[in-house]
Amino acid sequence: MAAPNLWNLRENQKALVKDFCPSLLTQHRNRFIELGFRQGESVKCIKTPPFGAPHVFEVSNTVFSISREDASKIFLLIEQ
Repeated sequence: MAAPNLWNLRENQKALVKDFCPSLLTQHRNRFIELGFRQGESVKCIKTPPFGAPHVFEVSNTVFSISREDASKIFLLIEQ
């Protein structure tokens, strides 16, 4: 089974950032870390619009809209 990733979160679900996909470019990884997506950081899905539109997430008291391509490369530990 594939590791849970940011795109898999449902609205109002929380998780902890675990790691990044090895195929994620270093500059993209560094930018996500600068934005607050650090290992162990709590992230919450705010909105999952229809038709594959970017999902909206909250991390470090900031809200971001992230595409499926990028969100699927951020691996999570799902909070129960």
